[in-house]
Amino acid sequence: MTLPGQDTGQGETEVRERTDPLPGSSRKALVPYQEVYQTYLDAANQAMEQSYIPPALREYVRAYFAGLEP
Repeated sequence: MTLPGQDTGQGETEVRERTDPLPGSSRKALVPYQEVYQTYLDAANQAMEQSYIPPALREYVRAYFAGLEP
């Protein structure tokens, strides 16, 4: 995999070679989805209340979680 860019000399570079850059998992989730959904929704709502998410993107976040609702 090659990532284009420009070397500015201001940072370190790390190269990792993999045969499969997007490995999947055939194992079951360790925590059931229904148990963690509300925790993540609450965190998103809190981030929106504290202005960490720009107002123009808040409806996207709401729609995202509405689509995930168990």
